[in-house]
Amino acid sequence: MVTDQEDAAATADDGDDELGAIADIMKRLKPLSGAGKRRVVAFVADRVGVSVASSTSGRAAAGSGSGAGVGALPAELPTYKHFAQLANRVRPDSELYKVLIACYWVQVVEGTSPFGTKQVNPRLTEISVGLGHVTERLQDLQDMNPSFVIHIKEPGAAKKSYLMTDEGIAAVEEAIRSGGFPKPTKKGS
Repeated sequence: MVTDQEDAAATADDGDDELGAIADIMKRLKPLSGAGKRRVVAFVADRVGVSVASSTSGRAAAGSGSGAGVGALPAELPTYKHFAQLANRVRPDSELYKVLIACYWVQVVEGTSPFGTKQVNPRLTEISVGLGHVTERLQDLQDMNPSFVIHIKEPGAAKKSYLMTDEGIAAVEEAIRSGGFPKPTKKGS
């Protein structure tokens, strides 16, 4: 029979173990980008079979296995098994928005961050869009006000690497909710 003192001691040990686990996790998450942190937390939560409550930004929500990939879409958004389903939902009417949703799929759904044109092109091919100038469209996404994509320099990387901004991610998620994109604006407009 377990006494109250033994039960209290076991609970204290569990609490110490939990605090240690939290400290370890926080230490490992510290150097990661916000998107990287979201992917790690979503993956671990899915792996251990728990749900993670939504953050204030709404992008850290993770269900228990949406099947959409490593990343998790906010809970209020539909999930898609194929990029073409997402493209069908938002019906991008310009090369610019086709590249933007491909970037979203690669970074948010597949969990590749940073990414390059090598990851974006196969998504475009999936919807029968062959662009020989994806880099130009990525530059256009950087030139938007606010920028939807940023170029980053990876140490030792020969190719350009990109990250979607919070504004770019929010634009795609709003297009998913509303079923389409607004007309793009350039910086200085």
